[in-house]
Amino acid sequence: MIARDPATSKFPGMPSAAIATEAVDYILEPSAMPEVIENYVLHQREEEAGIRENENMIVTIVDFIKERLPLDFSDYKLNTLLRRTKRRAASANLNSLEDYYNFLRANPPEVSALAKDFLISVTAFFRDREAFDIIGNSILPDLLAKLEPGEELKLWIAGCATGEEVYSWRSWSRKTDRAL
Repeated sequence: MIARDPATSKFPGMPSAAIATEAVDYILEPSAMPEVIENYVLHQREEEAGIRENENMIVTIVDFIKERLPLDFSDYKLNTLLRRTKRRAASANLNSLEDYYNFLRANPPEVSALAKDFLISVTAFFRDREAFDIIGNSILPDLLAKLEPGEELKLWIAGCATGEEVYSWRSWSRKTDRAL
């Protein structure tokens, strides 16, 4: 926001009230206002062009990961991907996403590391011992009893990013001599 300097204004009440809100970015004379507005518009255009350029590079990086790994991040939020990619680029002392993309191409382990950063690894689904016991003692026996001989029971673990939940379940079933 821009306000005129109240000291040089014929009616200082309005600019003083605006300044008192602490939302005013510039206190200027009217003759200086067009230049500030023009600079603001130019800066916004440059920023939007930079955002579009970054978005294009993120799409390129996501496509590259998809070519190298069995992972597709194309439906992830661009801002999340951009933030995490910029963090990894900065840790590699790279200033642009294009430089980081070239770094990815030359360093296959970094592709996996970036993909791992994209995954949200919350693994507390089956960590509750009481829930394990209810599932193991009440729910699973009923499900297993309904299976035909040789038929598999397939379970889908919703929201399991890295497999720990399935591993936890298998560990628990082994400890209790249950076969899945």
